[in-house]
Amino acid sequence: MQGFGVGGEQAGAVLMTAEYSQPKRRGFYASWVQIGAPVGFLLPLALFAALNATLSPEQMMDWGWRIPFLLSLLLVIVGLFIRLRIDESPVFEQIRETKAAESRPVIEVIRDFPGIVAKGVCAKLIEACTFAMFTVIVLAYAKANQLNETMLMETMIIAIILEVMIIPVMGHLSDKFGRKPIYITGAILQVIMIIPFFMAINQDIFWLTQLVMINSSDIWP
Repeated sequence: MQGFGVGGEQAGAVLMTAEYSQPKRRGFYASWVQIGAPVGFLLPLALFAALNATLSPEQMMDWGWRIPFLLSLLLVIVGLFIRLRIDESPVFEQIRETKAAESRPVIEVIRDFPGIVAKGVCAKLIEACTFAMFTVIVLAYAKANQLNETMLMETMIIAIILEVMIIPVMGHLSDKFGRKPIYITGAILQVIMIIPFFMAINQDIFWLTQLVMINSSDIWP
């Protein structure tokens, strides 16, 4: 369900931001949309930390865990309001005025550009899989191998905060050097870092875990 939600809205948000932006600054402005993922990861962590600090374990299990889900409804309302009120980009309006817009765009794109679609899916898989590995799977791995989960979470939070600051920088670099060089470099570094990452966290040393967490998570394409 999360995948359908993100896939349906994130891509459109990036596209509209890019279309509204100046051609020479599209990478920078579109990169701000990508900040939503790490910020969305940090906010629940902060909220759960606050709830754990103020509620007893019994209260947390009884009703406290529902609070984040109820608060998320506010974000749904805000998102729906923006989605219904925002105008189409000038680029799309120009296409629609010339009647060049397809009535079934998904089918047309897959039929006419299968290679580009396949490349796009593979490129997104690299990002999505590594995001899941460095933020979700790693915690399950730590629990299964009796590693220090608290330390791992702390290093993850620090790395994600740094990521929020680095994403616009990478967007700017993509405007300067091109999308492909930046993305391919990030993808290669991600693959290279997988084995050293898990080797390092097995040592259960804070500074070493923090180092590989930053090097692994902050090079997302």
